[in-house]
Order: sequence, then structure tokens, then C-alpha cells
Amino acid sequence: MNLCGSCLFAAALLGAPTGRAVDASGLPTLTSVQQVRELSGVEAARGYPVQLRGVVTFHEPSWFLSFVQDATGGIYVKNFDLTVQAGTEVEVAGISAQGRSLPIIAGRAGGEAQVRRIGPGKWPQPIEATATLLGGDASDAQWVSVRGKVTEVMRAHDGVMLVMQVNGVPLRAAVSRWPQNWSLPGYLRGQMVTARGVLGRPAPTPDTNAVKAVLYLASLEAVEVAPEALAQSFERPAETFNRLFEFEITRDPPLVRIQGQVQFARPGLGFFVIMEGGGHMWVQTSAPGKLTSGEFVDAVGWLEKFDSRPVLSDAFFRVIGPGRSSPPWSRSASEIKAEADRSHGTTTAVEGRLVEQARSLTEDTLVLEDQGVIFLARLLPTGSGRLPELERGMRLRLEGTCLVKRMPFLENLPPTFAFQLWLSSPAAVVILQRPSWWTVRRVFWLCGVTLLLGGLAAGWVVLLRRQVARQIAVIGSQREREAVAQERTRIARELHDSLGQELVGIALQLDSAAARLPESPQQAEQALAVARIMIRHSQAETKRSVADLRAEELDSTDLPTALEGLIQPLVAPAGSAHLHLDVQGIPRRLEGVVEHHLLRIGQEAVANAARHAHAEKIEVQVCYREREVVLEVKDNGRGFDANEALAIAAGHFGLLGLRERANKLQGRLRVESQPGTGTVVSVTVPVKGKPVA
Repeated sequence: MNLCGSCLFAAALLGAPTGRAVDASGLPTLTSVQQVRELSGVEAARGYPVQLRGVVTFHEPSWFLSFVQDATGGIYVKNFDLTVQAGTEVEVAGISAQGRSLPIIAGRAGGEAQVRRIGPGKWPQPIEATATLLGGDASDAQWVSVRGKVTEVMRAHDGVMLVMQVNGVPLRAAVSRWPQNWSLPGYLRGQMVTARGVLGRPAPTPDTNAVKAVLYLASLEAVEVAPEALAQSFERPAETFNRLFEFEITRDPPLVRIQGQVQFARPGLGFFVIMEGGGHMWVQTSAPGKLTSGEFVDAVGWLEKFDSRPVLSDAFFRVIGPGRSSPPWSRSASEIKAEADRSHGTTTAVEGRLVEQARSLTEDTLVLEDQGVIFLARLLPTGSGRLPELERGMRLRLEGTCLVKRMPFLENLPPTFAFQLWLSSPAAVVILQRPSWWTVRRVFWLCGVTLLLGGLAAGWVVLLRRQVARQIAVIGSQREREAVAQERTRIARELHDSLGQELVGIALQLDSAAARLPESPQQAEQALAVARIMIRHSQAETKRSVADLRAEELDSTDLPTALEGLIQPLVAPAGSAHLHLDVQGIPRRLEGVVEHHLLRIGQEAVANAARHAHAEKIEVQVCYREREVVLEVKDNGRGFDANEALAIAAGHFGLLGLRERANKLQGRLRVESQPGTGTVVSVTVPVKGKPVA
């Protein structure tokens, strides 16, 4: 039965103001509950000012119910302040209003009455409610004491409903704010109890016609089981843990009594006890009372079996002596998982790495992992504080009650986890090791930054190389222009100093011969002979100048033959140096400029090996390929630092000349050398056309 069907809000249960209150000016102020209750419906609707002081006997804003009682009686007060609690002494300021059957206290214009908290109050003396009193309006909103038998216990909306029989009259007792994960107080079923609460009269509905009244309880502590019933239950002999397995569990479970030491208590659910002989047992109960780990208890309840283990449900308990909690059993997560039967219900210490932390209004949870075993730790913030923010990856040591088997309530362990630990306080979590700075997220960030910096560096290198290439091109162009200018100057100087002067001399000799010819033919003939000699000398000088502009060695032969004839005289003065020329591929004639520069590169490389490196062995190789020609000069001389020499090639005209000639041919120059290891000079030049046999 839903609680809303039997206890509606104030408008349906006790009645809301039926109309607009008239002007209250001139009306006397009422200072007691009795004065308000004695008003007729018409008088109450006039809105008498009310100022009174009393104790809140029941307050539940979600049910729209609030009752206050003073020495003269109890009354409904329209106030839904969430900070007000039952048992608080308050001052009420409002006006009278007409309820469904009796007057109530409300605020002006149908609003809420003002309630000011004073402090803890003293509960009033309850009225013993008889069956006759339950059926009349006189007991409505009064603080009463009812004795009856509980016939049914059920959940209703966000609370608990007890169905009672009081001398043949049905009565429902309602407790609000009963957590969904708490066990129902089934231990009250069938018991004769005394309950203290506020009596209300619900509006008639099809479901509540047989219900004459509803008793609103501030908490379950307002329900007391008859002492004689408890005494009779605890007169049973206490059973041992092994004896519990001998009971036959039928449709009607037996009522048994056990004794043991509390291992862990969870309010609203129950507690674990360790019985004589080492057996751990779960006692399920929502009976009020605070238990501490280590205390010895006496419990009576219904014996059931859950997941092949005995449990005690709907139990009464009483503390029979103090004690100290047992030390934890230190084990690894894999050992706990492997020994589920022995581990369940024990106080355990285990280590693990924190994977996740979550926090809700009802509990703190930790997800941990150890050697591939994932488990869960839970802490209820019931006055013991809450866990601090922990960093993922921390190595933790935890102490708590271990649960491996299924439990007889909704909060069973999800299949993802091997087991769970119930923690008693934040002190049960100890940090053993902080996580490494090298987390996956930080590694990804570092890799990203490294890639970004690498990309920027690569871009900078590319730009720098382009800049250097442009500068080299500019320098090469300038040197080429300077070389052309120098060559022109040299040619002009030679023509002027040799050929020009000789032509002048020849002209003078011819003029002398012409002048002497009529008078002295013999002298004229001598002048002509001198002119002939000067002409032959001029021809020789002209040939020499032209030879400097073009390698005449290539006029009648190919590159390898011309190269061999040119480099042999360079090695001959060294005496002991051995020269070897090797030709690979099919030799063919190349463009004149290509052969000319390759010839000069080979000549320069061999000259350097013979003069500067003092090499004993020089190998020259010319390799003809389909699309390129490779010239390589290799020696075993003393070598040099090639990287440093190439970096400062501006001061080494030989290397710079080699590089310039290779660049003119759009080729690749490679110089490999280290001090004491010899030198390899190689140039690769692209060529057009295919080899011809």
C-alpha cells in the first residue's frame, strides 16, 4: 500500500484554509494550542493571530506534515522548513485557519507560519490512545502512546509503514525518510509493541476506508517491543556456528539465538559477528542502537541460508559486554579471491593501486587493482568523515571487512569486482606510495610537445638550408663572375703583353724591310726573316692561350684515357705512390663541359692525394651508368677532418673548386675523410642519353 494513499498531504489529511481570512485587526492573540482548537470553523477562518511555544512532535516537509504540541495539546502547523526537526522547541507565529475537521495554524494569505527554533525540547507526556479514542476527532494531531500488535511491515514511498491492530481497530504507523538501501524492520512483525507518535486522521479513500487513523512516528526508536517478549526470546539457548548448519531451513525459518563479537556494523543493514570457533556470520537488522567493533552481542533472529552460508535476518540484539576489535588479516587480493569462503566476513588488510574514486551523498567508493585483481572499497560517511581526494595510481593499504559472497540485500557486489571492503573510517586508508610522474596522460602531452618542437626544428632547418643554399648560389654566381672577369683580364693582358707587342714588332720589321728594299735588298731580307720568326712565336703563344681555355687532352680521346694521361705525371714525382685506374660500365663520350669538369676534378683530387696526403696507394674509378657517371678517387693517405674542412671551405680553394664544378654539372659531391684513415672523393653527375657500344 502506498503511503500517499493512506496519508495525503496536509490539504487532504488535515485540511487547508477554505477561504480568504478576514481582516484580523482587533482580534485577540491566541497563545496556546487549546485556544486555537476551541475555535469553530467560521471563527478559525477569521484569522486570529497566534503566538505560542511548543515542541515539534513530527515534521516531514516531503509529506507536507508538521505538528507542534504545547502543554494544552497538539495542532497542525503549515510550515515546511527543511531545517526543523522533531524534538525541537520552537516559537510559532501565524494566524488561525480552518482545517478539514479542526483549526490549524498557517501564515497570512495562505502562506506558511513562522517557526523560530529555540533548542532541544522535552517530549510531552503521551496520551494513551484507546480504540475509542482512535475513532474520534479529539485525538487528531495529539501526541499519543498506542499499544498493539504489528501484523505487517512494508515500504511506503520514501518511508516504512507498520500495520497494527489495537484492540481490533486497524492503525497504520508511518516512519518517514527510510533509506532505500536499509532493511525493513521485519523483526517487529508479529510483536506486541508500544509506539509513540502524532495521531492523524486521513481523508476517506477507497484504500483507507478501514483505516481510522495514522500514527506518524518521528523515528523507529519510538517503537518499543514489549519487554516480556524480548525476555522470552533471549531465554533460548545460544547456538554454536557449526550447529547452525544442522538446522533444516524450510518455508518457515526457525528462530535462533547466537552470541559473538562484532566485527563490523553498518546502520540500517546489520553487522558481522565472529562466533566461538572462528565462524563469521551476518546478522541482518535495522533495529535502532549503535554498535562498535569489538563489542560482544546477543542476537535473536530468523535463521536463513544465503549463498550456502547461514545468516540471521530480522534480528533483535543487545550488547552484553565490551571488547577490542580483532587485528586485520593481511593478504593479497589474489589470495582473497582464491579463498572466498575463508575471506568472507573477515577483517582484512590488503594493498592495491587506485584506479578510480567516486563520491555520492551516501558513500565514498574506491576502485583498486592489484596484480590484475580488481576490487572495491566503500565508506559510509556516518559521522566518521569522508575520504580526501586521492590521486589515481597511488599505492594504498586498506583495512576493512571483506565481502566475497553475495549478501541478502540489494547492495551486492557487481561481477566486475572480485570482492569488496567495507571501511569503518577514513583512517582505514593509508597511502603507501605516490604515483609516478610519468602518467599516460603526461607521456602523451610530452610526446605531443616533443613532436611540435621537432616539427618546428625541422621547419627551421629546412628554412636555414634554403637560406644557405641561396647564399651559396649567390656566392657561386659572384665567384663565377669574378672568374670570368679575371679570365678576361688575363687574356687581355696576355694579348697585350705578348701577341700585341709581337704584332707591333712584326709591323716595324715589315716597315723596315719595305724602306730598305730599294737600296739594300740584303738588309730588307734580314728584316723579313726576323718578322717570320716573330710570327711563328706569336702562333705558339696563341695556341698556348687557347689551350688554357679548353683541355686539349679531350680533343682526340675519351675521359678515362685523358684522365690517365693527365694524372700519371702527378704521381711520378712521389716515387713510391701506386696509381690504379678502373673503368666500369661502357665508356662513352659525354658533353664537352661534363668531361672537362670531371677531368679537372680527378686531376685536383689526385694532386691533393699525392702532394698533401702523401698517399702510397691511389685508386681512381670511373663508373658509367645509364643515367649518371660516377668519378671516385680513393687514397690511403693521412686524411683530414672532412666535416670541418667542408664547413670552412671558403679557406680551401681545392675543395671549394671541386664543389663549384660539381654544382655546375648539377651533381653530388661526397668527401669522406678522417685523420689517419685516408680520403674518398666522389662526384656523381647526371647525364643524358643511353650508353653506345
